[in-house]
Amino acid sequence: MDKLNENHLKTLRALNQTFKSPTELAGEVFPEKGVEWKKERGSSKMSPICKVLVELGYAERSSKGQYRLSSMGHARLCESGGSET
Repeated sequence: MDKLNENHLKTLRALNQTFKSPTELAGEVFPEKGVEWKKERGSSKMSPICKVLVELGYAERSSKGQYRLSSMGHARLCESGGSET
């Protein structure tokens, strides 16, 4: 099985069938960081995390750079007991 860290798993839980921007995901994955951090650094923090999930097949990326959960990602969440979709 793959080795996803806590940030990868939190991001998978925040994804669903609706595409979300990295900035939007940052607000859900790191709410403790606050709104200003999300606006200024959210995208740069989340993009690498999301790209790993895409490479593993757990997320899909739109042509606009937004992300959503793939069917494989949903199955991975179910395996880990963390499905929120």
